[in-house]
Order: sequence, then structure tokens, then C-alpha cells
Amino acid sequence: MPELLSEKIAGQHEKFILYGEMGTSKTFTAGTMPGIIYSIAFGGRNEFKTYLSPDFRNKHPEKKDKIYIDYVKEQRGKRGIFLHADAYDMACDLVEAAIDKEKAGDFQFDSVVIDAATGLREVAMNKAMEFMYGRAKDKSKSAMTALMDQNMTFPADVDWGGQMNLVWKFVSWLYDLEKHVCLISHEWTTKKRNRGTGEIEILSRQPLFTGENRKRIINMFDNVWHMEAETEKRGIVGVAQTVRDERILARTRIGGVLPMYIKDPNLEKCILKLQEGAK
Repeated sequence: MPELLSEKIAGQHEKFILYGEMGTSKTFTAGTMPGIIYSIAFGGRNEFKTYLSPDFRNKHPEKKDKIYIDYVKEQRGKRGIFLHADAYDMACDLVEAAIDKEKAGDFQFDSVVIDAATGLREVAMNKAMEFMYGRAKDKSKSAMTALMDQNMTFPADVDWGGQMNLVWKFVSWLYDLEKHVCLISHEWTTKKRNRGTGEIEILSRQPLFTGENRKRIINMFDNVWHMEAETEKRGIVGVAQTVRDERILARTRIGGVLPMYIKDPNLEKCILKLQEGAK
């Protein structure tokens, strides 16, 4: 029997992509997701320093003791090349462990934050290259070994395909969780040089994914917000653009509730407004 459309759909979990250049308060804003936050960083612990800043603690004292963190990174050899592509699987294991702990009553969380898509793409590429290297013929293995000995890796076309597949699977898996989800991403810009003036014109800004993932991941998320930084006397403040214009890709699925620009956004409060606006 089909389900009658009702406002209870708006009471379900919201999914966000926050994207923009470095220093546009993406991580700061992700820290305002509802309830207890479980955040996984692709990199080191330094990714979470934002939450220790006086600015964040003063603005969001309610988040004290409500942000749990994990991080993954590849083990690297003397020259910086990864020894084994383990970080992607480590991230999957961490998510599974958190879900199992919640089922056992040992841990509870309301929101998942992934910081950031750039690191996810890197570890997915490492896993794809390592897998294809393991399947390669002896001659190909010798060539790759020689490259890695010189601190170089060159992904082949099939490696890019593997990376896109792994990123898609990880993100879509998280999206299907009964949790609020926030995926942080840097931005991809399409540019054109003016032949007359030599100036570079930015034609579009969108989340930084590879190939078809730029469309299918973006299309999946309810809220795709572009972040920019605004300078004030007290420091940098993030501004979220929630509706697209001729250059910036942005959207909020429940339209007509939030303004086009939100200064210093609090995602928990934004979600409450979206839920109320749909009633």
C-alpha cells in the first residue's frame, strides 16, 4: 500500500555537503550538527583543532562532551609512499564498530561528520592502485615498484574508476544510516581565461569529487551548501549559500524556509527550521 505524503518525512535525518575553499568554516559549521557527533577525519588529529578554539567553545558550549573523534591515515615508508593501503578499510571498520557499539548500548550518536572528501578520495585511490598492482603481471609490478622506489605513483585509468567506485560506496553507505550526515568537501572550480585581458574567470564552483561522482553524490544529498569566509573584527565567520546562482552549485531540498545566505550557520537550528517549515 503506498504511503500518503505527510510532514513526518521532514522529521527524518538531514544530509549535508558543506564545500568551499580552505578556511571557510566548513569544519566549524559541521560541529553544529544535532546531538552527539561522531566525526571521522582522513588525516591526523589536527583536523579537530577547530573544536578546541575559544571561538567554537564560546559560541557552542552545548557541544562540550558531545563530539567524539576518530581518524585514519596511511602508514608510510621512509620516502612518504604508503606501505599498505589500509586507511579506507580502517574508516569502514570504524563506522561498523560505532554501529555495533550503539546496538550493544555502549555508544550513542546522532550525527556523522566526514572530514573530508579530499582525504577519502586519496585513500580510495591508494586502495585501488594497490589492488590493481596485486593483479598486475610481473612486468607491470616491476614498473610500479621502480616508480614507488623513486617516490612516485601514477594512477592508471582503471585506478580512477576504482577510486570513484569506492568513494561512492562509502558515501552512499553513510547516507543510508539513520543518522544526520555532514560530508565536508573542498571545491572544484571550472575556469576560463579571457583572451583579451588574460584574466581568469571562474565559471562554476562545485564539490570536489572525481568524474561522475560530481553528479551522482551531489544529487543524492538533500542540502549542498557552499561556504565562504567573511572577515569581521573578531575574526573569520563562515557564510553558507543554500541556493544556487549562475556560478555556485547549491541547494536545499525543502525550499522557501531558509535564506539564500546564512551567516555563521548552526546546522542543528537549521534542521529544526526545515522540519517546522515542512509542516
